[in-house]
Amino acid sequence: MSQVFISHSRRDEQTKNFFYRAFSGTAVLPIWMEYEKPPTSSIDEAIERKIQVSSAVFFLLSEAVERIPFTRDWVLWENGKITNKDIWVFEPEETLGRINVVLPRFHHYVRYQRTKPWRDYINSIVRSYDSSNLLGLVGTGTGLGAIVSEEDKAAGAILGGLVGAVVEAIGRPNAPTGVPVTCLKCSYSYAVHLTRGVNEFRCARCNCRLELRSQEFWSVNRIKWAYSITC
Repeated sequence: MSQVFISHSRRDEQTKNFFYRAFSGTAVLPIWMEYEKPPTSSIDEAIERKIQVSSAVFFLLSEAVERIPFTRDWVLWENGKITNKDIWVFEPEETLGRINVVLPRFHHYVRYQRTKPWRDYINSIVRSYDSSNLLGLVGTGTGLGAIVSEEDKAAGAILGGLVGAVVEAIGRPNAPTGVPVTCLKCSYSYAVHLTRGVNEFRCARCNCRLELRSQEFWSVNRIKWAYSITC
């Protein structure tokens, strides 16, 4: 079963409930690890293991994370333990200007609302990490490679691996791509996900406030964006 590690504040009950529901209907397991005292070394190791075996990491930044130094520092520690995984930063839309937490690495910044359309949107992100329906198909691909070439086991195994990879690429739904941006202050590149008609966001790497402005249409669904800087 695939899993996503959730970095968050245990005090954000409303946000936790919202994201619990966003995972519903999928076979992706959300990993929530909470503690009230400074973690021991064994807990450190357990958390790091959970991060490493997760398909992605979600950072739920909030005013609680902002105002509690222990939580804020621990979120930064977790960010530093991630290697070769998608990193998503989520912030409630109404908190713009009230959260200054910065993270050194992430791939997506999502400024969301606690609404059903946004819950469905986040659910589509979660589904992109759901590999439960692919396991049998990938296994079938591997078996096919073995059957095709009984005389050449190595070639059969390679063919099976290729078939499995193709099946996985086709079967797994893609996550929403957002709008690719590069911060005008820190030059960090990532994708932003905003409500239609909402163009302002902050760079979660340097806390610079930016604004998207559409300039011209490349085609029906593609827009060329300009950026303005307000920090």
